[in-house]
Amino acid sequence: MKNTETIIHTEIRSLIGEGLNYWFYDHEFVRSPFPEYIREELSKKVDQKYMQWISEQKKEDLKDLTDEQLVEKFEEILFGIGIDLVKTEDEKLSILYPFMPRIGDAMEDHNKSHDVLQKYTVIERKLVQNEKESSLEITSKNAQEEILISNFELPV
Repeated sequence: MKNTETIIHTEIRSLIGEGLNYWFYDHEFVRSPFPEYIREELSKKVDQKYMQWISEQKKEDLKDLTDEQLVEKFEEILFGIGIDLVKTEDEKLSILYPFMPRIGDAMEDHNKSHDVLQKYTVIERKLVQNEKESSLEITSKNAQEEILISNFELPV
């Protein structure tokens, strides 16, 4: 019979593997915010830091942690390390806001005065912050070279 420590270790390794698979590969509503070139190093660093965090917890405290709490900590470590490994500000924006439009994405705008659906392509993104709020400003361009600027309010 396996001891409790071995079972916990096996479950944690499984959680890490499942979490990396979830965030590294596109599926249904999620596109990976992590570029291919960082994934190997990111996997190693996340594994090391997460296992270190686990080893620092008391056994009785580990047993009381819910799956949700374990996943939250895993994602906190994954996204924190990921931001440090990417090279561009746009890659950082993808990690910080993985569900927001990205450069090259198609966007649509309904022009109500002409009852026409315009298709745009995202060409730039930037973070806009002031004392009260922050937003992600998305600049898009259509086939006629018309520019559309959209702002998405971000949680503070």
